[in-house]
Amino acid sequence: MTETPASRRRHRWDRGSVVLEAALLAAVAYVPFLASSPGRLSSDSKQALYVDPGAFLREAPFLWDPTVGAGTVPHQHIGYLWPMGPWFWLFDRLGSPDWIAQRLWLGTLTLLAALGTRWLLRSLGLPRAAALAGALVYALSPYQLAFTARTSVLLLPWVGLPWLVELTRRAVYHGGWRHPALFALVTFSVAGVNAASLVLVSLGPLAVLVDAGRPSRSGAGRAVTTAARIGVLTVPVCLWWLAGLRVQGGYGMPVLQVTENLRTVAERSTPDDVLRGLGNWFFYGRDRAGWSLDQTDYYEHHRLAIALSFVVPVLALAVATVLRWSHRALAVALLGATAVAVGAWPYDSPSPVG
Repeated sequence: MTETPASRRRHRWDRGSVVLEAALLAAVAYVPFLASSPGRLSSDSKQALYVDPGAFLREAPFLWDPTVGAGTVPHQHIGYLWPMGPWFWLFDRLGSPDWIAQRLWLGTLTLLAALGTRWLLRSLGLPRAAALAGALVYALSPYQLAFTARTSVLLLPWVGLPWLVELTRRAVYHGGWRHPALFALVTFSVAGVNAASLVLVSLGPLAVLVDAGRPSRSGAGRAVTTAARIGVLTVPVCLWWLAGLRVQGGYGMPVLQVTENLRTVAERSTPDDVLRGLGNWFFYGRDRAGWSLDQTDYYEHHRLAIALSFVVPVLALAVATVLRWSHRALAVALLGATAVAVGAWPYDSPSPVG
């Protein structure tokens, strides 16, 4: 079939629109970070990544560190072998200032989260404007604030979530091994430091499988087959960090019991705070010097900021009650999965689910 001039113009327009949208998302992702406190480093993740990333990467594969005290089991070092460790090693070899490498790292995480969300929403049939709006909302969620200044490596599962959801959809409806293999590679890249984050993120792909298997027996068969293919490919590529975290968790310092016990985590996991993209205990950490994060005060005490933080999720829920959409059931399932974020709140009187 011969392509008409009108169709060629339409294709050029489509390609141009994609480039413009990607440029907009890149500007939103990188410019604020690069403009924030130039020349200054945030105390993010492992400081050894900035001091000597080469030495850190040489030691990370080993589950015993003889250089600390009389020797110790390191905490989560193995997960930095990919991708955060190589990122800072590369910029160190290039001679880039550490603060530039850090800001580009944070911007890249935001950009990948936005692009993944846009891909997912376009695949679900949303028009360009709606998909772009959804990508911006996801990328600019206040969820980032709890991690960008301290433990940005924990943003990796958040970055991977929309990619994993769409890859699961394509694995279900297209069959084959290609998309399960890509699912495994994405999981390999985003889950090396914190297994609990991977478990929580996996609720998204699980919702896809449940939705796909709901209508009929054939749909259930496709969902089970897809889950098996994803599992067969994903588990082996994750064994390296799963084994490391198992040893570090069993024989290392009791970090979770000291800093992140269940009561501490549950106290801030309130439904209203989860609704606006927060609900993270670390975001509200404080000591005698004040809040751990500068932004906390705005979300905690400034009435206008608090009201604005609820505008988008409340409007989204209101629209969802009247919207006619073929993927509405999947959207409801994904929304229902967020109930897990509330967890054991309130700790002293939890619900049966909590």
